[in-house]
Amino acid sequence: MKKQKGERDMKRSVLTFLFFLFVSSTFLALNVYPLVNWLDMKPGEEKTFSIRLTAGNSQETVGIEIKDFAIKAGSYVYDLPDYPYSLREYISVPSTEITLAPGEVRNLPITVKIPEDFTGAQAFGSIMFTASSGRRGNIIFTLKIAVLVLVNVENPKILNLSVEDVSFFDLTSPECPPEYRNRYGDFGTVMKLKVKNEGNLVCALNGELRVVSREIGRIVSSIPLSGDEFVIFPDLEEEFTLYTEKIMPSGKVSLQIEGMSQGVRVAASHDVTLPERKITKKAIALKPDLIVFDASQPVNQKLQIQNLTPERLTLNFSTEDPITVLPKRFILPPYAESNLYVRYNPRDIDKLEKGDNIFFLKPSEDVSLVGRGAIVLRNETVEPSYRITMTDYATETQQATLLVENTGRMIMEFSVVEKTALETKTLVEPFVLLPGEKKIVSFTHLLPIGMAKNAVLLRSRIYNTETWKEEKLKWKE
Repeated sequence: MKKQKGERDMKRSVLTFLFFLFVSSTFLALNVYPLVNWLDMKPGEEKTFSIRLTAGNSQETVGIEIKDFAIKAGSYVYDLPDYPYSLREYISVPSTEITLAPGEVRNLPITVKIPEDFTGAQAFGSIMFTASSGRRGNIIFTLKIAVLVLVNVENPKILNLSVEDVSFFDLTSPECPPEYRNRYGDFGTVMKLKVKNEGNLVCALNGELRVVSREIGRIVSSIPLSGDEFVIFPDLEEEFTLYTEKIMPSGKVSLQIEGMSQGVRVAASHDVTLPERKITKKAIALKPDLIVFDASQPVNQKLQIQNLTPERLTLNFSTEDPITVLPKRFILPPYAESNLYVRYNPRDIDKLEKGDNIFFLKPSEDVSLVGRGAIVLRNETVEPSYRITMTDYATETQQATLLVENTGRMIMEFSVVEKTALETKTLVEPFVLLPGEKKIVSFTHLLPIGMAKNAVLLRSRIYNTETWKEEKLKWKE
């Protein structure tokens, strides 16, 4: 049976966890396979499948416990008392404890029976295996591995979302929590939504959240929602933190959620009235906010600008020679978009230095640009230069901190990955540094430190090129 996209999204959301378990069980005394078991069943139906247990080099006593399963607040939850979509009462195993001889492989039968009166379209459970005698050298481990049992039940699919509460935090306000400014910057709005899934299956929503101003009569912001992150199990409530670069208007606004999950169209709305307040900072956005041109070619490029505030803005653009922008002066209504034209003549190439020449747009004295607002003339590609320093490493948490500095003439893009034969996992999302910029980033690796020193790689490339260069990190002792 073909799986719906929402179901695939939920599978992806547990991949990191499962990869960690696979690596852990490989190095300890017990291997369990498969870790995820999807079944298609009808109410009243019973099915049996097998899980393969493989012991290490010593005799293993393995405890077996049936538990719940759900994803809540980004974490895997195995104890949910009275959860109506749990398989805890519907999964049976032959024994709660088995003993495996050294190297023994045993197939353990697992039986699932869905009751006749079950009304859910999905049900979830887990089987927790505990091995108490894993050993590496003189160290003894207690290993717990959760095997997931996820059932699609042949019942009508129901997906109803209810927005229980919403809070707005203006990043330009002194009352905004500092953690939001540290994460998102000093302009825009952070929204915290509490949403409940009143349906009978997982909502892994691919769609958008729209914020509509009733006073202005237009869409203020549209925020994409991904089924990898916007996941709510049935009968549970989740809290989501979303960011928009727009400043919210006063008066009545409507939050509208729309999208698809597991083949079901989802829609929900919630109205709220925002108080009157004075806009203390005005800004526009340039899209794209960083654009690179070949300095040997003429430029006549259209860019898009947008008013990020509920106020009417008068803009007077200026930039540095040899870049010109048109029109230089115009009026931008609340949240409106308009076009800006950038021009450059290659006969002025002698005015440029070798490498990346960066020019910042200036909209007017009382209006700022969110983001970089940079136009780049690339006058040949020169050898990049950068410095990477591991400033901190915590053995207990396997967390490392890097100071990344761009010391050259080219705009650079960096990332950190953990690369194995099974997969390449991104530990630090790609980020861009202009010449002279530096950034502190932190990551937590999954592999043991001995393997991580070879598997964790810094990726770097000149911005707007395709090929990544990979290199090992110098680890802090």
